[in-house]
Amino acid sequence: TPPVRAGRMASAETAALQREWADVTPIPQEVSDQFCAQINYEPDFAATMDIFRAVIKSGEKTQRALELTEKVIEGNAANYTAWFYRRECLFALNSDLRPELELVTDFALNSPKNYQIWHHRRAIVDKLDD
Repeated sequence: TPPVRAGRMASAETAALQREWADVTPIPQEVSDQFCAQINYEPDFAATMDIFRAVIKSGEKTQRALELTEKVIEGNAANYTAWFYRRECLFALNSDLRPELELVTDFALNSPKNYQIWHHRRAIVDKLDD
């Protein structure tokens, strides 16, 4: 069964996300019988990922794109692309990286064997030269 697409949802969180990103055309996950497996995201997360794909494609590196990466990571902390794009946004925005260390520590405590989290933390520490 293919995942429920973003347009068929009614949650308040999804509606708010879609309003915030109304200027972006979401890119749905490609669905095909040719794939050996489909990723069946929960409906709210599917909407988030559809917007995230569009943001990556556009190259937008703004505060709202940074906040979107956090939503993606909250939904799947093992999403390497989300962590990578988050770093790209942080560096492009010249963000203070110390709060990022706190955020990544919270994620690491919940998922200590997640390589993506530790890689992100290392990149932030390297950038801070700590």
